[in-house]
Amino acid sequence: MKRREYLGCVSIMSVTMLSGCSGLDAEESGTVRAPDDALHNIDVEQGQTIRVEIDNREGFATDVILEDPGGNDVFNEIVETEGSFTHTAEQSGVFRVIIFPDGTASYEIYIED
Repeated sequence: MKRREYLGCVSIMSVTMLSGCSGLDAEESGTVRAPDDALHNIDVEQGQTIRVEIDNREGFATDVILEDPGGNDVFNEIVETEGSFTHTAEQSGVFRVIIFPDGTASYEIYIED
């Protein structure tokens, strides 16, 4: 099965959410363990910035994907330790954040004006 097909199949799976963020409140946060992934649909207005922070706790790496409302990849990054990625929306709509770990990863997703 192709990776994108797999991600589509598991998109209905839920992820246990954890709280405890410092500073700004995260829109979404949690920990995810392979073979599961975390999928979040985030409603964003044009001009807002999506920031995704990843901590790859165990395993080789974690894939972080952001898709625009049309389903196109905005970024597709591999995080071996820690990473922070941002994108300022050029259009309003629902963006999809997918976190796909090889082992265990924690994440926080922020929306900033």
